[in-house]
Amino acid sequence: MHEQKQNAMNKEEILQVILDYTTELKNDYEENRDAFGILDEDTQRTALKLYVIDELLTRLGYNND
Repeated sequence: MHEQKQNAMNKEEILQVILDYTTELKNDYEENRDAFGILDEDTQRTALKLYVIDELLTRLGYNND
């Protein structure tokens, strides 16, 4: 149990993982959109993931958009 607490991330580390994933999703979305169009299934799936992460950041108060 103590080992799990030592390995746990702090808030800043968790936020950084989320922000890094957001950047990755944005890049994936733009690549898919440019290559296959906005109606492509992979493009739409990536857009949905990006929307969910964006909503999470908004609810946590980290989105300034």
